[in-house]
Amino acid sequence: MITIVRSRGLLCAILKQTEKVKIYLQQAAILFLQQDNMATYEEVMQLLRELGR
Repeated sequence: MITIVRSRGLLCAILKQTEKVKIYLQQAAILFLQQDNMATYEEVMQLLRELGR
């Protein structure tokens, strides 16, 4: 799942569609949180924080 999300995010980043990247990452974060996958959740949240700068 994370590979697909990162691939979509990377494509959107290349196309300068940062809002779509944020949406995909937020959706991924929710899924990882629901799955109790805290390590990956934290990675996704870090990416979101970096995009917010």
